[in-house]
Amino acid sequence: MPSITLSPLLLDAILAGLIVELIIAAIYLWRRGAASAVWPLALFLVSGWFLFLALRLLVAGVSHGPVALCLGVAFISHVLLIRWGLSRLNEGA
Repeated sequence: MPSITLSPLLLDAILAGLIVELIIAAIYLWRRGAASAVWPLALFLVSGWFLFLALRLLVAGVSHGPVALCLGVAFISHVLLIRWGLSRLNEGA
């Protein structure tokens, strides 16, 4: 019996849940007039999504190329999120 922590079905559910969370949160923020908050939320969730996708690919035994690509996209989205946050701090100064 496979471990629940590395179950492909659990990882697939987490990946699907992150997509649903982004869609629901974006609609909620858009309707409340806070559309500018969708960008950082999307970056945050995209980075987590790609980290989980990299883990899912590793569990499936995929070669290291796609895993490295997923980790690179997660890193870039983290960098963009930090850059966005720093630019917001500089605007307030």
